[in-house]
Amino acid sequence: MKEKTKKLATCKIGLVDLTVLDKLPYITTLLFDKTGTLTFDKFCATQLYIQGKFHQNFDDVKKTSKEFLDLLASAVCVTTSYSAEVHERFQGDLNPRYVGVKIGCAMLRMLKSLDFSYERIRKQYPEDNFICSEYRRYNAVVVQLEDGIKRLFVQDYGSDILDKCSRIISNDLETQSLDNDKLDEISAEWDLDNGLYKVVAYRDLELNENLDTENLFSSVRDMTCIAIIKLDDPLRPQATEVVERCVNVGIDVKMITGDSKTRAESIASQCGIWSSKHTAKLVLEGSEFESQIQDDEGDIDHEKMSSLAGKLAVLYRSSPDEKYVLVQGLKQCTVGTTGKRRVVAVVGDGTNDALALAESDVAFVMGEEGTDAAKSTAQVMLEDDNLQSVVTAIVLARGIYDNVTKCINFHFINAFTVALYSLVSACLESVAYIGILSLLWALCTSNVLLTLGFSVKGGGIDYLQKPLEFRPSLISAGVRSALLIQGVLQLAVLLGLSLSNFASKDILVLNTVVFMQLANYANLKLMNGNLEVTKICKSHRACFIVIIAVMAVHVLFVEFGLYVGLLGTDGISVRSWLLSAVCGLISLLSSRMLSVIFKSAV
Repeated sequence: MKEKTKKLATCKIGLVDLTVLDKLPYITTLLFDKTGTLTFDKFCATQLYIQGKFHQNFDDVKKTSKEFLDLLASAVCVTTSYSAEVHERFQGDLNPRYVGVKIGCAMLRMLKSLDFSYERIRKQYPEDNFICSEYRRYNAVVVQLEDGIKRLFVQDYGSDILDKCSRIISNDLETQSLDNDKLDEISAEWDLDNGLYKVVAYRDLELNENLDTENLFSSVRDMTCIAIIKLDDPLRPQATEVVERCVNVGIDVKMITGDSKTRAESIASQCGIWSSKHTAKLVLEGSEFESQIQDDEGDIDHEKMSSLAGKLAVLYRSSPDEKYVLVQGLKQCTVGTTGKRRVVAVVGDGTNDALALAESDVAFVMGEEGTDAAKSTAQVMLEDDNLQSVVTAIVLARGIYDNVTKCINFHFINAFTVALYSLVSACLESVAYIGILSLLWALCTSNVLLTLGFSVKGGGIDYLQKPLEFRPSLISAGVRSALLIQGVLQLAVLLGLSLSNFASKDILVLNTVVFMQLANYANLKLMNGNLEVTKICKSHRACFIVIIAVMAVHVLFVEFGLYVGLLGTDGISVRSWLLSAVCGLISLLSSRMLSVIFKSAV
């Protein structure tokens, strides 16, 4: 357990509430917020339409004429608020620090990608020298060029500004008419009304033209389009892999967002939560979802919720209350036909996620970009905002759960067997009695050494193979039954040996108890349902060293106990050693059979 918790800290995973370890291993449903969680919540330019062509590769854009690029850079820079800044930690930083309006920062980041310095352009066009500017409803600026011409630059969203453009730059600085055919060509590639697109345009003002400085938008007419820029909130690099790993092992992954349907479907499709080919998975608006699961009185209808629970993949345009209702409803649903309730985890970062995070069984919160409201509900803090840490936390929690349950099982069966034998030997004179020192060795020394052996690293276990069934206790009814049967079988073997005609029966019984402990340890730690000897040997070399060390110490204890005054015998024969080993092997085989019958490690 110490090893696993240390690994959590190494992976920058903070356990705010340690009680979350009760539910973290059992997660069956995982809800991801989109903005700031699956994505960076930092927009960037992904495509450009310039000179009649679409460009995804900015290196191609750099090949256009210097005059055109200077015009584009100047237009973008002066129409972006001068309070916006982009701070990259290194060249090509996927997650730079934005200061100011995020859309504006995305435009400045694009200039950096085109090898332009927005700081230099700002010095060339100081804000104090603007003839007039508007940064509220739209971004419009009038600047005076070196030749005395007054130029109006405008930056606005999609079709709103394209309607004001009559021409578009076609080659170098030449222009052509922006007619319906050209607009249809652009619309065939991009849905300008639903996506996030910025249009940058300009117009040289006439010499005697009067400007309404209070309403610059009245002067926005007969513009020339310089570029159309598609902005996107990029997916985190780990998102697709994390979703894929969770889906492959049966964890139901969903996405909740306040964004539009088009944007939600795009992100869900990119990371593998939803696909247009899978018609069984639903994409619902928040209000529509709430209306579908409510009864006539406005309460959650459990039957309706259960029917939607497995089908819903994406919830878009959802309010904080609707996210809360979704989490609350999912917690009341079962997983398939198992009858086991869902254990719901939410991964979020924003204030609008706080209600859903507080209601969830496990709340993962982004440590770097998360808001204070979200962090106040956190049970698991992803300190470096790495989504891979979600899977790591689940895997390590299952490792902790696995070691704790195995230790409990190991101690239970050993103590149960020895205690019953001691009780029977105290009541019946014919049963060999185990001395105090021998009993201490069996229950303390070898037990402690083998218990420490559970902390030894053993590979070959994929704790994410399948979701664990949620249960309130560490030892289920099936495991308890298997442990009792195993204990009774081991007790029967010990009683049989004590009633035999072998010499030094007390030492023989002690020897057999230790071999049975080794068999229990081997079953719990080494096998894990795996019967391939080569794989066991390769992945558990350290565990074999523990077993050999315990056996070596035990041989010294039994064979040389006479010389240190601990035992009153001269050890036991080779035949007795072999008999004890055979009894241990029988115990191992019987525990494996019980494991198959009760589907649990015993």
